Amino acid sequence: MAGLYKHNTQMKTKRDSIYPKNMLFKGMVMMLLALCSTFVKAQVSVGDSLALVEIYNQTNGAAWNSKTNWLTGKVSTWEGVTLTGGRVSELALPANNLSGALSYHIGFLQELQSLNLSSNNLQGTLPVAFVFLQKLKVLNLSENKFTGAIPSFTGLLTSLTDLNLSKNQLSGAIPQTIVLLCKLKALNLSDNALTGSLPSQIGLLASLQGLYVSNNKLQGAVPVSIGKLKKATNIYLDNNKLSGALPTSLGDADSLVFFNAANNNLTGAVPQTLTKLKRLYLFNVSGNDIVDLPNLSGITSLFQLVVADNKLTFADIQPSIGRMLPGSYIPQDSVGTSSTVAACAGSSVVLHGDVIESDANNRYTWFAVDGSFVSEESASPNLVLNGVTAANSNRYSVAISNANVPDLYLFRKTIKLTVNACASGGAGAKSATSVYPVPFETTTTVLVATPTTEALHIAVRNESGVVVEQLDTNTNLETKVGGSLKKGTYYVESVHGTSKEVTRVVKK
Repeated sequence: MAGLYKHNTQMKTKRDSIYPKNMLFKGMVMMLLALCSTFVKAQVSVGDSLALVEIYNQTNGAAWNSKTNWLTGKVSTWEGVTLTGGRVSELALPANNLSGALSYHIGFLQELQSLNLSSNNLQGTLPVAFVFLQKLKVLNLSENKFTGAIPSFTGLLTSLTDLNLSKNQLSGAIPQTIVLLCKLKALNLSDNALTGSLPSQIGLLASLQGLYVSNNKLQGAVPVSIGKLKKATNIYLDNNKLSGALPTSLGDADSLVFFNAANNNLTGAVPQTLTKLKRLYLFNVSGNDIVDLPNLSGITSLFQLVVADNKLTFADIQPSIGRMLPGSYIPQDSVGTSSTVAACAGSSVVLHGDVIESDANNRYTWFAVDGSFVSEESASPNLVLNGVTAANSNRYSVAISNANVPDLYLFRKTIKLTVNACASGGAGAKSATSVYPVPFETTTTVLVATPTTEALHIAVRNESGVVVEQLDTNTNLETKVGGSLKKGTYYVESVHGTSKEVTRVVKK
């Protein structure tokens, strides 16, 4: 027993003597591992560093405006480069004189979250290698010289929150796949040469706050789904070739603050649903063919309502004029329809100026287009010329004003008056047709002056050419038509002998 005790005591003493050495060794190992870990984290991955070098070389890095520490110092100190966990997470070199094509090596920066190469001289097409940047949130390549189409694979970059390709030379259609970018908050494709239409399902971009496609060549209608952009505060569609009426669904985009669709080919009426947009500050539809405007005076936030260069009248503008800055409704397109009046020398002629909604505040000033005649301002819309002679043959128009809509003049489309020596009502005398007002809401007046007693046939046709109203007579005619018609576009056709005239009218 004594021997066993002695042996155990010796073993314990031996273990105790080496234990401090083991602890020291383990501590040294842990310290070395920590140092190695710190060293590794301080470095950039080889693939990322090589990709950056290629980007530098292929964009003429030697001529960059600023290239602090590039190719010399540690990658973490290179200007515009941000590292996270040893990988490049951000590359920002805006306005730095980068030129040439963007290298496909950009695709090796697979941890990249933000890429800003705006305001440079980069050119060529957008590299396919972008498809590998699945963590990219911000892509700003604006103000360069990129050409070609926006690739359909752009829709695969589903982490994107901000996509800015504005002020390039991109062409072709906006890819439908772009609606897959469900996290996108800002989409800026302005100032390119894009064609085709807006993606029909643009409303799937439920997170979108700003849509900018100004200054392109986009065509077609504004998509109905635009009303699903519930978070959108800014929508800029101006300076394109968009057509048709604004969809009623626009009133469902209830976060909207700025809306600009100026200088397109929009027609029809601004939808009544717009009155639901209680945050709206700017609404600009100038430079279109809009014929009706709802009363927007109830939108108290609306400060800039711009409707110049359309086909609006005083009745459209006056209810909302408190939301318009001076001049923001001037000018408007001419009103009525061009017509020809043939009269016999010595007869009396009435030229009609009541081509818009009647109003006690309307004032009319007739004039000859060549400046040889100007009437006094009058509350009467019509001009009566008694005992006409060949000297009265001219083109006439009337300037219409209204005190409730200051500084706006609506000009009637011209009436060509021809005075003939036709006392016998002989051959060669022509009939003349006037239709007013145009557009109209209930009925419009058709006036036909016939110098002979030949049969007169009046027909109103719809856009399919089907006769919806008609009248036959053999005398001068002044009658109202359109009372039974629905809203839309029609054609008033008058046939007298060998003379035929067709006038396009719109019922609102």
